[in-house]
Amino acid sequence: RKTICFSKSEEIHDPVIGLFINEFFFWPQ
Repeated sequence: RKTICFSKSEEIHDPVIGLFINEFFFWPQ
């Protein structure tokens, strides 16, 4: 099902995006 695929994708992408944002914000410091 597409919804399940989307849910799995979000589960995997959420922490990855969070990590990227974290590095992006803390890199200059």
